[in-house]
Amino acid sequence: MGVGIAMLAHEHLDRAAAVAGHLAKQGAAVSVHLDSAVGAAAIAEFRGASAVGDADLSITSQHHAEWGRFSMIEATFAAVSSLLARKDISHICLISGACLPIRPFAELAAYLADHPEQDFIESVPALQDRWVQDGLVEERLTLFHPFSHRHQPGLFSLSVEVQRRLGVHRKLPQGLQPHLGSQWWCLSVNTLRTILHHPEAARWRQFFRHSWIPDESYFQMLVRVVRPDAEPAPPLHVGGFNARGRPHVFHDDHLDLLKSAEGYFARKIDPDAHALYQHFLAPDLVSEPRLRCRVTTAFHAAREERATQGAGLLTPARMPAEARITVADTAGPYAVLLAHDHDTLRQLKPALRGLASVRSHGRLFKAGAPAEFAVPGPEYIGNLPADPVLRDYRPAQFLSRVVWADAPQRTAFWLVPEDEAQIRVHLVNDPNARLIFVGIDPAKRLATLCAPFDEPSGPTLPLHCWHRLADPRPDALREVLVSDWNDSRDWAVPT
Repeated sequence: MGVGIAMLAHEHLDRAAAVAGHLAKQGAAVSVHLDSAVGAAAIAEFRGASAVGDADLSITSQHHAEWGRFSMIEATFAAVSSLLARKDISHICLISGACLPIRPFAELAAYLADHPEQDFIESVPALQDRWVQDGLVEERLTLFHPFSHRHQPGLFSLSVEVQRRLGVHRKLPQGLQPHLGSQWWCLSVNTLRTILHHPEAARWRQFFRHSWIPDESYFQMLVRVVRPDAEPAPPLHVGGFNARGRPHVFHDDHLDLLKSAEGYFARKIDPDAHALYQHFLAPDLVSEPRLRCRVTTAFHAAREERATQGAGLLTPARMPAEARITVADTAGPYAVLLAHDHDTLRQLKPALRGLASVRSHGRLFKAGAPAEFAVPGPEYIGNLPADPVLRDYRPAQFLSRVVWADAPQRTAFWLVPEDEAQIRVHLVNDPNARLIFVGIDPAKRLATLCAPFDEPSGPTLPLHCWHRLADPRPDALREVLVSDWNDSRDWAVPT
């Protein structure tokens, strides 16, 4: 028996098309539902991008699937309907356009063939398990939700408050117990057909049509009704949620983690994670040994860190004005190459381009001009803007994201006197800064960097590490950049 893949997609359709085409070429029966809001031109482009000869792939676009609304369930039924009509399929796996297969499809097909009637879906008791990280739990089901949380947040909140005061409490249809879980699952076709054609199906749909985020409760509850004696197995998808209930996003630096992860699909993938797509969509992908619960453990550790230590962590969405760079924020040591004149820069910059372990930028904080990234352009990895207005609005955040984006390579950039205004306070306070004085006496530049600050929240720490490169030859500079940046013998530490 074969395996069907039902995909829901609404954005980054180039990535979704690549995944759909890959799975179809590997032997899956693929049915894609594209959100009707994408338009006819995007649908035609998707059809062309995902086409792989005679591969088994169908595309439909019937609904605008809005987050939190029953239209998501309707889109799911539209995606699985053509697959349920077939007799050569034993299971249907529901994935999103942002999912990525992390094992060869043949492995998934063999595994499901060994478990012909098993359902794989997260289904935890809503009132006994703290599955919801933030927001409504029981009231998702017991209140009416006629308004869109995303597009009508004021009316949504007002409706909830009014119903609470009036004591509204909807009763669940007979036999249903509140369970919640991830939207993404792999169910046997027998289970899906029973849900779809059950005598109570119309009543169930009417109830969930007025619920909130039904895609996290509809199948999770009904699978227990139609198969009361069969405990569902954990889902085949690798993923999780952070402390605020947002899905974790996999980036290129998660490649090694996903190579050995349990599961067959990863959710959710950054559309700019080129290395992940290149690796896992390779036709000759070879699986690596699995390390049990490795991803789950990593997610749990990240959630615990955010809950217990993360009050001051900087993120692209949170950068208070009083925040400073810390060891945790800059991810590791980085080199700041200080020179008095531009001739030194012109002579030495070409010599740094071949360093495999160091990402050598130009003048990242070039006064009044765009940042000079190692790869020229208006943006850098992670959509970091070169625009000087955006960069200088939060220079500490900008620097921390550059260092993070360069990892595992080291970051190095040039700084001339006219560039210091925006960044010197952060360099003075950051113990990860490694200052390299190229061909100049550090005394005057140190005095300039550590001069009194106008801000009342001026420097609280001395400069931590610096190195004087008296002989500004390319070989000498390269030697310093590839040395051990934590070796105190090579770095002066002021007292």
